[in-house]
Amino acid sequence: MASNRKMIQKIYIHNFKSIEDVCIELGKFNIFIGSNASGKSNFVQAFKFIHDCFAFGIDNSVSMQGGWDEIQNANLPKNEKTVIEITASVEGVRWPFVWTESDRPYGAKITGAKYSMTFEHKQKMQVSDNLEMVGELIPLSKKKNSAKNIPVKIIARGYSDKKSELEIINTEGNKELPSSETKPSLFIPDLIGSGGLMPPLNKLIELIDLNDLFQEISIFDITPKNAKKGATYKGMLTLEEDGGNIALVLKDLFKDEGKKKEFHIYASQLIPEIKEIATEDIGDRTVQLKLEENYFEEKIFSGMCLSDGTANILALIYAIYFDKSQPKIIEEPEKNLHPSLIGNLVEMMEDASDSLQIMVTTHSPVMLRYINIENLNIVSRDEKGNTRISKYSSKGEVDSYLLDEFGIDEMMIEGVLGK
Repeated sequence: MASNRKMIQKIYIHNFKSIEDVCIELGKFNIFIGSNASGKSNFVQAFKFIHDCFAFGIDNSVSMQGGWDEIQNANLPKNEKTVIEITASVEGVRWPFVWTESDRPYGAKITGAKYSMTFEHKQKMQVSDNLEMVGELIPLSKKKNSAKNIPVKIIARGYSDKKSELEIINTEGNKELPSSETKPSLFIPDLIGSGGLMPPLNKLIELIDLNDLFQEISIFDITPKNAKKGATYKGMLTLEEDGGNIALVLKDLFKDEGKKKEFHIYASQLIPEIKEIATEDIGDRTVQLKLEENYFEEKIFSGMCLSDGTANILALIYAIYFDKSQPKIIEEPEKNLHPSLIGNLVEMMEDASDSLQIMVTTHSPVMLRYINIENLNIVSRDEKGNTRISKYSSKGEVDSYLLDEFGIDEMMIEGVLGK
């Protein structure tokens, strides 16, 4: 997977479950730690909500959250708007258009985008969209004296399935372009053929691949007991959220001997006792895991004999290294693991984050021993019960003293982290 990739750089959430207002910048590897009921899961659900809006439609995504009453913050008025805004990098997406005022052909190279969805629930729910793109206009004319590249901000507003309003702002004040008040009409051949009309906003989102980014958001909350049961042949070949179909996806993965060997290398780093991991078909068109240990000759253990920790590790290895989706959110990966393994697990996730974006929620103070403190985010509740999320900072004499004296893991145990 290429390291030059689309990535969510920032998310702003307003009026979503326990969150009144949260704005947090994201890097390649992000750790979110907080006590029980601090709002970590609600933060994760905001990403799931965006994913579901693009994968299944807005009505279905609201229903999957339990309805509008379950989405809104209990402290805010019933008519308060819900806003989710995501700032993302994109990989230099290019598209052509014609500036209709002068018939001058330009190409637009888009390198970043900020997309927001605003949900307003009155008698009927309305959803408005705002897409702000940054990049540059590239003249397509072959004339020697053609204009130079022009840095711009392109703003599209409207409703997803309707014609959008477009505004192009020259970020360097080049007088060849209309002022920021002008709303030009554009012709975009890739989207609308020969109609000469502005496309719906959702088509612009599709053009710069934001819809792919949102639909590829994956969340893993591994349930070891489900992972050990086995999976039917009718299951998906992508790992399910709870890891329940790990036997099926490993059966498919192990068809490639190179990937099978790679998987065993990762597994041996966490569980050196493992000699061989395989799958076997059993009755009723079901496949389950089987495992051979170094301790016993020719003794094969079925999936149901695995420890919860082993099942958790096998599913995590697949999620981290072999699942192609990203951004990737992993909830409490330390579940059922011995503390001595957590350092290796953190190292694996950091290694994988070189090529994909990873977010991790955890309760584990042990995990904090192994992370870069710059990747740490503290999740807590304020006096009104609203979730707040902030980057950890050791500014101030008290925090600096505690950090030096006790270590960040002890600060977590004592409940003073982030206070």
